[in-house]
Amino acid sequence: MREGDLEESFLSVISNAGGKDLIQEVAEFTIDSALQDGILKEIPVVGFAAKLYSVAVGCQGYLFAKKVKQFLTELQSVPEHTRQEFAKRIADDKKLQDRLADTLLTFLNKLDDSQKASLLARVFAGFVRDEFDFSTLQRLAVAVDRCFVSDLHHLEM
Repeated sequence: MREGDLEESFLSVISNAGGKDLIQEVAEFTIDSALQDGILKEIPVVGFAAKLYSVAVGCQGYLFAKKVKQFLTELQSVPEHTRQEFAKRIADDKKLQDRLADTLLTFLNKLDDSQKASLLARVFAGFVRDEFDFSTLQRLAVAVDRCFVSDLHHLEM
């Protein structure tokens, strides 16, 4: 996977109807990382540590893929034509595309509860609909990251 491939895939999936491409990319990247062979793996203690590391990487990859799936599933509530208009709006601004992909992927990666991925998608949906600017998107993403999910149920009442 080349530098920037994940960001490009992420933004292209957002502007299209499906989410399968990105999840396949994430899974492929995780599997490639976990299965790299090396001579150190043949030493029993190092081999055990390498296998343990592979399991940890696999778990992280699984949890990340789960959050991405929830994010993309929630984002499907935004009509496809709105997502495509958004993609056209940012098509000429490579710097914004990179910042946006980095921001979303960073927050998705560090969320401590997979339910927050849906909340982040709702925030991003507002940005896609041009309801607020990038700075507000970042502020709201920080709020989602720092909130305690159980407390949010009280706000729904």
